[in-house]
Amino acid sequence: MNIVPRALGILISAGGILATVTYVNHIHAQLRMQAMSDELTALPNRRHFRQQLAHYHGEPLALMLIDLDHFKQINDRYGHDVGDDVLIEFGQLLHRLCPAEALAARLGGEEFALLIPTEQTAVLDHLAERILHGSHDIRISAQQHLTVSIGAGIRQPDETVDRLMKRVDEALYQAKEGGRNQLVWALDTDLVAPSHHG
Repeated sequence: MNIVPRALGILISAGGILATVTYVNHIHAQLRMQAMSDELTALPNRRHFRQQLAHYHGEPLALMLIDLDHFKQINDRYGHDVGDDVLIEFGQLLHRLCPAEALAARLGGEEFALLIPTEQTAVLDHLAERILHGSHDIRISAQQHLTVSIGAGIRQPDETVDRLMKRVDEALYQAKEGGRNQLVWALDTDLVAPSHHG
């Protein structure tokens, strides 16, 4: 009975199966990552953002919604390649500024979001200021630089994440209507307070 070749054959077969399983798992992980990531900026996408948002229950939570100002005009005037470059640069800026425990995501189009596990307004004010300044360093042309509008809010006790999203989205709307290039806070009372930049 020739045991050695048979054992060798079994080992080779087992190695082949293991390699196949490893490859399939790798492909599955890649597909999952692609499904959860924005293709252009490599930031987490809306789907991933919503999943993470749903995980927050009683913990401290702050939300920032960020809109690139006049983005349609950038695309119309300079072309979609320039628009894409601006999105990529802003995505890189958010990635750099995002605290380690926070989540930065692209929700779609020119809208981005930050989830930050904090209740400290000073931390958020400082972060927003850095985002506003950093955006200003992104050049669209020799004469034009990027500005952004930011809505921000801290979840209140017993407030749903959907209600928080709605409040902060309204603050973002007020930031855009109030002249852009600024942070507007969503207050507990459903009122909003502008914090002008520059």
